[in-house]
Amino acid sequence: AETEQKVVHVSEYGNDETGTGTWYAPYATISHAAETEPGSLILVGGGEYEPFELGPGCSGSEDSPTVIRPAEGAKVVIPVEDETGIFLKNVQNISIEGLETVGGTYAVEYLSTPEAGQQILSNISIRNCRVHDVRGEHGICVYARNDLAPVTNLTIEGCEVYDCECYWSESMVINGNIDGFLIERNKVHDNNNIGIDMIGFEGWACHQDNISGVNPYEVDYVRNRICRDNLVYNISTEGNEVYYEDGEYDLCAGGIYVDGGQNIEIYNNFIFNCDIGVEVATEHSPDDNELFKVSGINVHDNVIADCTGWAGIGF
Repeated sequence: AETEQKVVHVSEYGNDETGTGTWYAPYATISHAAETEPGSLILVGGGEYEPFELGPGCSGSEDSPTVIRPAEGAKVVIPVEDETGIFLKNVQNISIEGLETVGGTYAVEYLSTPEAGQQILSNISIRNCRVHDVRGEHGICVYARNDLAPVTNLTIEGCEVYDCECYWSESMVINGNIDGFLIERNKVHDNNNIGIDMIGFEGWACHQDNISGVNPYEVDYVRNRICRDNLVYNISTEGNEVYYEDGEYDLCAGGIYVDGGQNIEIYNNFIFNCDIGVEVATEHSPDDNELFKVSGINVHDNVIADCTGWAGIGF
């Protein structure tokens, strides 16, 4: 028989030492609740909270994932200075929902590393989060840096990412050893570099040892699944100082970009006023490695308008 998921409460008026996670005696921090009660539905009361980090001990199970979301009617804001607002490392069966981050170098970051060993990390969801005013790197990023096992069943859904100065980086990006993902119904706009990016072959998930007959990049790329129903607009490197050369800006920011990804379907997206609407490419030469290519990319049924920096669609 199915068991009802345990509900745990967090409040800015709570206490991690004396609290029990009940409505009457809530915890004070999201990290403490997740570490103490993994696999629970964690309801966060309205207010401002410190940036937090969750590790493997916060993982739920497939039947009972750790779910973190605002309590009904609550607004949960995480002001960030020069660090990451929400940092998830080698955690699985987890869903971050409805939180808002303001500022920081990274807003929401998921990272897998070789420390996880051969364990496949699955069922990671980032849903309905609001991310803005990032100054430095990414709004939402997933870096799967473990060459021993992939991140799979990754979902980024219903998030809004805006007013981000990303410099060399991207507004929303997944990179490395990711096998199976869904990016849908996000709103990405008014950022000074790429909107949504699916990347391979940057070396994040390379095999560290030169094994005879094994290509070191064999799992170092995003692959398999879907990018759909996203709204992406006002994405341009105009005003981004790292793209300024010889008196003008190199207008090269794609609304949706596949860079070395494989077997990806891109459809039902509305993209306008970007330097490039949809771009499919690899930034690494196949002369250097036979895997450095894109294949199985299906782009169909999108609406792309007013992308005058370079092109509407570029392969």
